[in-house]
Amino acid sequence: MKQSHNSGFFDTILHVLIALGLVSLTLFFAADSWFGAIGLRAFYFYGGIAVGVVCYLLIPFVIVYENMASRTRLYYGLFSLSILLILIISPLMLVFLIAGWFFGFIFGSLWLPIGVVLAAIGIVLVIQIALIFSKHPRTEAVKKGFTIVTLIFMSGYIIGCAAFPQVAQGKIIDRFTYGDHQYFLYIKFGGGDIPDDYLALYECNSAGLFCEVTYEAPSGYYRESQLAIVYDAGQDVVGAEIDGRFLPIEFSEENAAYLCEFFDVPSFVSFCTHSQFQNHYGFLQMMWYATPINYEEIVSFFERAGTFDAQACPPPEVVFADGSKESFTCRLRFPDKPYYLELYMSNRYGSVQYNVDLVSSGIFESD
Repeated sequence: MKQSHNSGFFDTILHVLIALGLVSLTLFFAADSWFGAIGLRAFYFYGGIAVGVVCYLLIPFVIVYENMASRTRLYYGLFSLSILLILIISPLMLVFLIAGWFFGFIFGSLWLPIGVVLAAIGIVLVIQIALIFSKHPRTEAVKKGFTIVTLIFMSGYIIGCAAFPQVAQGKIIDRFTYGDHQYFLYIKFGGGDIPDDYLALYECNSAGLFCEVTYEAPSGYYRESQLAIVYDAGQDVVGAEIDGRFLPIEFSEENAAYLCEFFDVPSFVSFCTHSQFQNHYGFLQMMWYATPINYEEIVSFFERAGTFDAQACPPPEVVFADGSKESFTCRLRFPDKPYYLELYMSNRYGSVQYNVDLVSSGIFESD
């Protein structure tokens, strides 16, 4: 027989509270993709693993909570907290990372739209609310069944979300607030089929939502670089600083027009015609559109302009001939302008890979 001190309002709405909590957590993990809340990526990995473990720990509690004394419930809560603390400070996090890839496939994180999951949990919440008013003798067993199945699924699904590459292999390096905007500097470490790191600066509204990329660094190796978000008062812009080099995000219309003319870019390209696209990311997009990024195509523009120096920027077959270098960067000077195109060549993986960037002594960075 159920003891009176174990009954009460909490017992009545326990299953509703769990379903409501899972709806909230699903919205939390959807905030990155739905609302552009890039800053939450800093919490998704550890938070996702912790939530997944809590879901599993709730299963035995749901099964026997009716027969637990209040003190036993407290002890179980303390036990669960201890498990989480041990998990966070131990190498078991790596085990959960590997398990997350498996869970992500089995429970649908890798292929099931999060909106579908949210709708399903919402239906469970409505059912649990309706069952509160049911007088059928098997109501409690039905509520428990729904809750246990939901907890099993959501634990695997959320651990799978925590193992997403952009979360598990990524990191928010810096956060900066200026005016009514927040900025986040995000890096995703390379590995597997994509060995280079991905580094981007996001600009968000005052609430840290609806973030957009305003600077995207060329593919490369940044995990050992000094990275920060800085504000340049002289140019009144916020940009990324990489190893002491400032890369602001805006181009003047004059500079954008010059670059489009130099590289003979079609007039309909957004970087050349719309000021909102005249930023560093827009320039890189323009370059990939304008010409293949390789040594022969790029240096041909500077050869025609009469500023190319083959000794300062030799071809890759010369740079990598003796095998002493894995990468090489040279600068190609624009005529009558205080800035350069930086050509990066890498031979780490058996074939030459290229990237470009724009640097300057007076307009875009400090030499």
